[in-house]
Amino acid sequence: MEVAMQVTNMNAKVILTILIVLLLFLLYLLACKWKKFKLFFILTAVLCNSAYILWRGLETIPMFSTLTIILGVVLFLSEFVDFFQSNVFRLTFLKEYKIQFKSMDLFRTSPTVDVFIATYNEPADVLKKTVAGCKSLKYPASKLSIYICDDGNREEIKLLAEEFDVGYITRESNEHAKAGNLNNAFNKTYGEFVMLLDADMIPKSYFLRRTMGYFTKKNVGFVQTPQVFYNSDPFQNNLRYFKEIPNEQDFFMRFVEAGRAAFNVVLHVGTNAVFRRSTVEDIGGFPTGSITEDLATGIIIQAKGYETVFVNEPLVFGMSVDTFGDLVKQRKRWARGNIQVMKKWGPTKLKGLNVSQRLIYFSGILYWFCGLQKLMFIIAPIIFLLTGIPFVSTNVYDLLLFAGPSLIASFLIFKLLSQNHRTMYWANIYEVSLAPYLAKAAFAEFFLKRQLDFNVTSKEKKTDSKYFHFTLALPHIILFILSISAIIFGLYKMYYNMYSYSSIVVNLIWCCYNISSIFVSILVCMERPKPDGEENITFTNSHVWLSNLSEKSHSTFNIYQMSINQIILYKNDYLVNDSYKLGDLVELSNPELSGVGGVIQDIYEKDNKLFFKIVFNELEKNEFIKVIQYVFENSRGYTIVDKELISKY
Repeated sequence: MEVAMQVTNMNAKVILTILIVLLLFLLYLLACKWKKFKLFFILTAVLCNSAYILWRGLETIPMFSTLTIILGVVLFLSEFVDFFQSNVFRLTFLKEYKIQFKSMDLFRTSPTVDVFIATYNEPADVLKKTVAGCKSLKYPASKLSIYICDDGNREEIKLLAEEFDVGYITRESNEHAKAGNLNNAFNKTYGEFVMLLDADMIPKSYFLRRTMGYFTKKNVGFVQTPQVFYNSDPFQNNLRYFKEIPNEQDFFMRFVEAGRAAFNVVLHVGTNAVFRRSTVEDIGGFPTGSITEDLATGIIIQAKGYETVFVNEPLVFGMSVDTFGDLVKQRKRWARGNIQVMKKWGPTKLKGLNVSQRLIYFSGILYWFCGLQKLMFIIAPIIFLLTGIPFVSTNVYDLLLFAGPSLIASFLIFKLLSQNHRTMYWANIYEVSLAPYLAKAAFAEFFLKRQLDFNVTSKEKKTDSKYFHFTLALPHIILFILSISAIIFGLYKMYYNMYSYSSIVVNLIWCCYNISSIFVSILVCMERPKPDGEENITFTNSHVWLSNLSEKSHSTFNIYQMSINQIILYKNDYLVNDSYKLGDLVELSNPELSGVGGVIQDIYEKDNKLFFKIVFNELEKNEFIKVIQYVFENSRGYTIVDKELISKY
């Protein structure tokens, strides 16, 4: 009788699980089709997650020994943090962020704007592109001042400023790093508004026309635009996934920032923003005391009651870091800087923030501890399979009932909110790949309080040949070996019935899921040279008038791709090849590029078209400005690389 009741109970749990999962899929499909079901689906998903986390905390902590209790509580706390962050993430998508464009013409007279290009040790050729982009800004010349803020105090950068007729500001010390650099420039200038750019960030000519109008509302403190990149990031490049995945930062910059903006929690990212000078003065200048002054600036301004605006348009284009090693250095700095901000201007104690702002900022800072959390999720099944020490005490039917719907709910809600721009699997890969380094950085900053020097993220191309970064990959190699060993031990124990069959199966599945992300993380450490053609911007329906200076002929061509060094044109008419040959000197003649000349370096056929690759001559200053403006005016961000061109050049 008792056995029959147990079987009935188990069957009931299986049926209930299936019904809940079917309900979740039904609500998901309805939410995809009709927005009015979105909130109901989110609430149902949160209910499933809440039921799971309550069950985990109340019913599943293994009470066999002090060690199992400690391990069980630590794993539960890791899951609880994930539960909290997931719900805050969902909160940011509850409101749809809509702003009505405000024209700069609403000002009676154009206000004065100072453009600060912050630099420390970036190469002159990187800065040159940014300065050229700034010289193209469409704004009354008498009201616009451009300054290179050089914390490296370099003569070559001073000469660059003189060449482009822009201001040059430097100082003798590097106190307070970038924040000190900005404050130094701020105190030496007088513009009513300040536009901030990093050294590699190239603005479109109409950047100010798309952002300044919002300041006609007196309470707007700053306007932020997303960071968009025109070259591949280390994940795209090292994995050779140019087409398959977007830039790793795109999801935050284009989707999460918009969600945060609906709650006036726009994250200032240190560049691509315009500030009202009086607002910066009101907070006492750009805050020092953290190596991430950008986060501190935004949170203090919002705590003062100012409104912040996010313009979700690709108005500025920058360079992704060159290598995965550089990415790790960058994120370690961000992790420690965020923890510094939490200690000095914690969102839980800073006066002036509302509840939503506190929750979103606290969750954002808590993210930088995810390395510790992610390592716990990786290590838990390894320890169980190797030693038999449990982190969870339950049976497979309860696990199926509570964990199954919760996992599916999390998967579906992430899919709905991310609009397929990112999957949970790729989100896990990004977190696993950085987990050991973020864990170390967070632990060092929070517990050891070690000083960390400010290091500028390198954007210089320095990978000319493929190599495996073994030191960087070592933590993941160790985790990979431990995971493989755990799987072998688990299969051995399952074969000899040494532990509960279901417990071993669950942990084997968990371990296999982890190992797939660990393996990808190892592959990312294979540093590869970036393709020479990847900075080309692909054009559609654009034409150029090309004059052949050698043959005294001219013709109209379609533009295929263009960069600051070259342009690739094509024609459907093969007869044009009679007028244009390798080595011919040519000149572009349309208004935007008039006077820009070069040499035909290659002619080739592809897709029944005839292509001409033209390498530009050394460009004069005005020609360089024209090319920069034309290239980035037509850019939408990172463009898929033509793999045939990669192999060809």
